[in-house]
Amino acid sequence: MTIKSHDQGSNGAEVYRLREFGIIRIQGADAGVFLQGQTTADVLALKPGETIAGAFLTPKGRVIANFRLSLDAEGYALLVPIDRLKLLEKRLKMFILRSRVHLQCQDAPEGLCWHQGPLVELSTLPRFTLSEREAVTPFSSKEAAIGSIDSDQAFVLSDIRRGFAWITEESQEAYLPQMLNLDEMGGISYQKGCYTGQEIVARTHFLGQLKRRLFRFSFENQQPLTIGSPLYLASGEATDPIGTLVSVAPDGEGRFECLAVVQIDKVTESIRAQEMGVMRHVKQILQSQGFESQESDSLKLEPLQHFLCGRQGRFNHLIIMSDRDKSRFKS
Repeated sequence: MTIKSHDQGSNGAEVYRLREFGIIRIQGADAGVFLQGQTTADVLALKPGETIAGAFLTPKGRVIANFRLSLDAEGYALLVPIDRLKLLEKRLKMFILRSRVHLQCQDAPEGLCWHQGPLVELSTLPRFTLSEREAVTPFSSKEAAIGSIDSDQAFVLSDIRRGFAWITEESQEAYLPQMLNLDEMGGISYQKGCYTGQEIVARTHFLGQLKRRLFRFSFENQQPLTIGSPLYLASGEATDPIGTLVSVAPDGEGRFECLAVVQIDKVTESIRAQEMGVMRHVKQILQSQGFESQESDSLKLEPLQHFLCGRQGRFNHLIIMSDRDKSRFKS
């Protein structure tokens, strides 16, 4: 998705506005130890200037919210969807007790700055570094936000292509963190001490019980599938879903891209989605660079590792079936 905006800064960087994300500052002498016991990530291993992913879980190991976490001279900072701010603030305050920790939600009315370009001149804190030329920060001032284009959908699309699916109210408590590939992103530590939900996460890892993973899809339609939409085998009954949609965004070229949690042993088969009476048939085709074409419509996929190793993930292709085409498939 290409979005034009004004330049800000002498280095030719472009900035865009994010209105659907907010920041929680966690400061104080015990901030690191406190977060270490609340999240899946190895917070104490984080170095100043770095950014990592992680999640907050229920006692049953289900993801309440995921985040990006950064550390700077002023303390830790969490980047989360705006609808997670108050929920996490309330949750974290319950566990502070006598810890020397201070929480502050930063729900700036001017939004956040999605910076694309050289990061050398970017001094605003906190800074969530996404790549060598991409970061999210607060705007340096309200005036600096003037003229910036709202770009939340483009930001979500960028994260979909990274293999990162944001958890919001519609998808909370539906997935284990491994189902979202947080382990592949370095967002889960199996060596650190206890945290809420740790027992379930560790058992899933060491017993090899994970049956679903996050995969990337695209589809053509005038309207996107909604978060939580079930996915089914094209040849099966619509009573036994094999996956659900987690994140979706338009690509700016008439298509949508999405991330869905799907049964690992079913990803080589044709998949369809059914929503509001419309049948959508998923045909898996080769879409990424570096993969040879095959005669089969399906391609054996692996869990996305884009965030971890910087390579393009395998890409499933979702095609809307016309009424004429529907008769060719059992439903």
